[in-house]
Amino acid sequence: MTNIAESGEILFIFVSLMKIFFIALMRYSRIPVPRLKSVSAQESDRALALFPLVGWVIGAICFLAYEAGLALGGTLLGVAFALAAGALATGCYHEDGWADVLDGFGGGRDRDSILAIMKDSRNGTFGTMGLILMTLLKGALLHSVLSASRCADWRVALTVFILVHSLARMTSGCLIFTADYVREGEAARGKPLEKRCGALQVAGVLFFGLLPLCAACLLFSPWCAAIPVPLALLLLAARHYFCSRIGGYTGDCLGALEQLAEALVLICMLAALAANNIPTL
Repeated sequence: MTNIAESGEILFIFVSLMKIFFIALMRYSRIPVPRLKSVSAQESDRALALFPLVGWVIGAICFLAYEAGLALGGTLLGVAFALAAGALATGCYHEDGWADVLDGFGGGRDRDSILAIMKDSRNGTFGTMGLILMTLLKGALLHSVLSASRCADWRVALTVFILVHSLARMTSGCLIFTADYVREGEAARGKPLEKRCGALQVAGVLFFGLLPLCAACLLFSPWCAAIPVPLALLLLAARHYFCSRIGGYTGDCLGALEQLAEALVLICMLAALAANNIPTL
């Protein structure tokens, strides 16, 4: 009887964890998940802990798309496929935030006007140009990193994609823990699942965000261990800027920070290649 009870408890824990994982996928991506009959506020809050884990899934999807493009036409086509797959898998969730932040902070004069512009679903000149430039930047950086001889090994290429997406989401998630959400009203877009953040969410975000660094240090370069330092500086700079302009963050700010963090991780990986004297094409 004791063994049956223990087995039942293990099964219950497993089902609960899978449900939270599905909630995280549903909230942070467009990946289809089993239909959930009900989602409690507590389960929704806990899903934040798996935000970087969703990045693992998105990174794996981007890697598969990259391999398909690589087989069809080379590294450049693979990078294009990877960027497209990432955008489709997330529904351009973070890209939309990046564009809205550029429009809001670029065109708004005060807190209220910035928030109003970011709430507008239409893209302005700042946002449109920013999307183009960010896509070009990430594409160029990805091409440079993946052209390295070391990335000919599929395990290394997979590590690159997972590391970029997990660390970027970890950085964005950390903004939730260190600043206040500024929009008012329960119907606000991007309202925080983060109202009751605790040690569980913080530990989950850091664990799933940093864990791929172990593989990157072994397979890519030991210098990858230093990547969290510039990411922490980016987080502090973004937090200071957002707090000084609007008093905190919105969902769009999280998306913008995620996009900046993706680019910064790739820049750091290029620097790691240079430190190891590994040539890129």
